[in-house]
Amino acid sequence: MTTGQAIALACILVAVDMVVVGAIVATAVGMLRDFARAFPSKPVAPDAVRKHWQGVSIGMMNLGWSFALAADAEHLHLEPGWILQKAGVPTASVPWGAMKRSTKPGWRWWLGVKAGAHELKLPRWCEPMLEAGEKA
Repeated sequence: MTTGQAIALACILVAVDMVVVGAIVATAVGMLRDFARAFPSKPVAPDAVRKHWQGVSIGMMNLGWSFALAADAEHLHLEPGWILQKAGVPTASVPWGAMKRSTKPGWRWWLGVKAGAHELKLPRWCEPMLEAGEKA
């Protein structure tokens, strides 16, 4: 293989990788926008519990350390990290009353819930607020 052929092959591989990564990112951003459209952003109460760099799964996407979560009496607010914000992902506010425990078994540090048509996995610290929302 000549030097020119090796350079051409490397350029083709990089171009294909860029297309694949771009397609994956575009799909993920589209799914997150659909989720945020279903649960539009609401104001966060001043007494909300806030935790940064939280892992959340929405559907088949595991978004570890990608969100700041704020939990107040009415909603769980999912605030995307800087990179997701730059990609066009808006903040979502899911009412506690709209979330139901998932029947799928969860891990001990995950809380499986269903919000509308969306399956979510949330950190376990959200459980007391979910229980209060289920009772309301």
